[in-house]
Amino acid sequence: MKQKTFAVRSVLGWLLLAACVVLAAWAVLTGDEPPVRTSYAASGRYADVQAVPVQTGSILVNSADAALLDELPGVGEATAEAIIEERTLNGAFFYPEDLMHVKGIGDKKLEDMRDMLDLTEE
Repeated sequence: MKQKTFAVRSVLGWLLLAACVVLAAWAVLTGDEPPVRTSYAASGRYADVQAVPVQTGSILVNSADAALLDELPGVGEATAEAIIEERTLNGAFFYPEDLMHVKGIGDKKLEDMRDMLDLTEE
């Protein structure tokens, strides 16, 4: 039984090798090259996807103190402290929407402050 299994595996291995050689020869003879994708947005599946702009405003939310966060529209002392507490407990903010986990920040406040946010990490 071992000899039969070995023989089947051997034949399958040689067939796989032969198929690879044939495909490689065909690609060389026809000049086919693998398609080059410059970006996912260029393909049909992602054609309607818009790039997400990087948030690089004037206030570094991931390292700012309460006084600097207080400069954001609609953010007072209590909300600034809540932002710092959220950042301490859960780590850096990556998306502007992450700020909505902070008590006191909703859709309207987020839209008002969006242009001033810098979410890069230092």
